[in-house]
Amino acid sequence: VISQSSQKLIIHWDTFNCLKNPQVVDYNKCNIIGPEKSLLSVEIKYNRDFDTFNGTFILRLPRPPTNKFHKIMDLNFNICQFFMSSKLNKFLNIVYRSMSKDSNMPIKCPQLKVGFYLVFVNTPIGIHICIFQGVYYFRNMDIGANVPIFLPKSAFKAELNFYQPKLQILNVSLSGVLTE
Repeated sequence: VISQSSQKLIIHWDTFNCLKNPQVVDYNKCNIIGPEKSLLSVEIKYNRDFDTFNGTFILRLPRPPTNKFHKIMDLNFNICQFFMSSKLNKFLNIVYRSMSKDSNMPIKCPQLKVGFYLVFVNTPIGIHICIFQGVYYFRNMDIGANVPIFLPKSAFKAELNFYQPKLQILNVSLSGVLTE
């Protein structure tokens, strides 16, 4: 017998599509990984800085008897405020905890156009500091590990859109099944 507190929900992802605005995003990669297709990984490289930008999160679940998907949640949020107060919204906190576990995600604004990382290299003539230009990455995101156990176990569709007024940045669409 598994106690409810130790139970973990699993999301089996069916689709994970990321549509970038090439005027803003130079590179992105969105993958479903793992043998159970339960993890997500993302890489993204902006070509400009963002002082602020916004996001929307839409969740759709099937309704019997037709199982047609209906919107049950539609959240709009400021990304910079999200970093400061993600715990104020239960669903945004789920995403935040999953994203921040294995990532170089910036946790404040402004968000710079490119992530940088330092490598200290010990050579025969001394220690050198190398600065590499890179991408923001979010690896092995296990959303199911943070989902409350009381949510309905069913198929779902989700959309995340990132934008500034009059400028789309990235649209993400996902579908999957939430199971125990």
